[in-house]
Amino acid sequence: MNYRLEQQQQMGDVTIIGVSRHQHTVSGWADFSASLSVPMDEWMKTGDIQLKKGALTVLPTATGRILCVGLDHRKQLSEADIDTIFEAVGALMIERKWSRANVMLETFFMPQFSKQMVASHILSAIRYGSYTPYGYQTSSNEADVSIDELIFITDERLELADAHRESEQLAVWRAYEDEPVNVLTAAHIEERIIAYCHDAELACQVLTLQDLEALGFGAALMAYEEDVRVLLVNTTLEAQHAVVGAFAVGDTMPLFSSVEAIVTAQVMGVFAIGTLKKTLPNKHVITTMIGKTIELAEGALASDLALVDVLAFAATQHVQSVTTVSTLSEEGQLVFGDTGSIAYTNGRMKAPEADLVVQAAMPKPSALADALLKRYTKGRVMQRAALYRLFAPALWVHLELPHHARKQQVQLGQLLRNLIKED
Repeated sequence: MNYRLEQQQQMGDVTIIGVSRHQHTVSGWADFSASLSVPMDEWMKTGDIQLKKGALTVLPTATGRILCVGLDHRKQLSEADIDTIFEAVGALMIERKWSRANVMLETFFMPQFSKQMVASHILSAIRYGSYTPYGYQTSSNEADVSIDELIFITDERLELADAHRESEQLAVWRAYEDEPVNVLTAAHIEERIIAYCHDAELACQVLTLQDLEALGFGAALMAYEEDVRVLLVNTTLEAQHAVVGAFAVGDTMPLFSSVEAIVTAQVMGVFAIGTLKKTLPNKHVITTMIGKTIELAEGALASDLALVDVLAFAATQHVQSVTTVSTLSEEGQLVFGDTGSIAYTNGRMKAPEADLVVQAAMPKPSALADALLKRYTKGRVMQRAALYRLFAPALWVHLELPHHARKQQVQLGQLLRNLIKED
């Protein structure tokens, strides 16, 4: 999806305008409304044009379609509100097969935000909402639908190149994530991460199965099948913070979000990727790469075990802090939905904003090992937090990131910016 800035309205499939209470306070509204040859103010009063937040009203006029975007009390809108509203706009444009749109930026004026910020959010959110996964159907005669161009009508000189680049890269990551696991294998993920890091001029080293065996990654070798590998991104002395994760083939969006954040913040990354084992042995003791032991009991999950060794490895790399990440767990998603998040902390590092912050306690040793891992029916979040704390450095926080890809990047990016600011 491309964009451009223009001072005058251009040819397009739809013109997008913001409508709210007290619409007359919008600069230039009277002249713009008069040019449409339809009674906009009257229709807003009668409810034919809905003003409630996020309401979308399509008006066919003699000069073309108008999409009225309800802003309600625009002074009360948050950045998250703007994102949600324009993701819906992007989805509607795909549904209606509108490929080119004029965005009358002045009608989206909000005193709490700059025009630059509003335009950036509009661009990114429409691109996110208009994303459609690649299909492998062989019988469809439907042409691919996409938004070709957004045209921002404004007198302002805006810089949207970064927002455009980030939104397009996110679409690439999402396309990777949506590929079948027989197409996007661990080896292919490795290739794409290496290529992205190369373009960003960041070093990326790969630890193979044989390397992990030599280094004593007992937990990773137990959790993953033989396609496991660990990616070391920007492991330099200059990197003061590390982002760490262990991901399964088929659930890699947090990996891509983390790599994006690493490139932006210039921090270190340590990531395990591979096919997780479906079952783990019962009454089995494993030794991790730092010598601590874990007893596996009935129902222990590979997804809980996979992170241990890469977290322990990152803690040996002389960084100031370690942030571990994973996708929001099933229990978290059940409570908070796709946009929710959970943070674990040992109390020494400031917890990020999250729907739930868990104070991680040290785990109690089992009869055979330093920690016990089993299938917990109650308190699984607390038990997982305790296990990770056993291997975490002094300054550590874990984020269960939202399933929503843009919110993953926003939350992780904000955390890293705050860490760097505190240095």
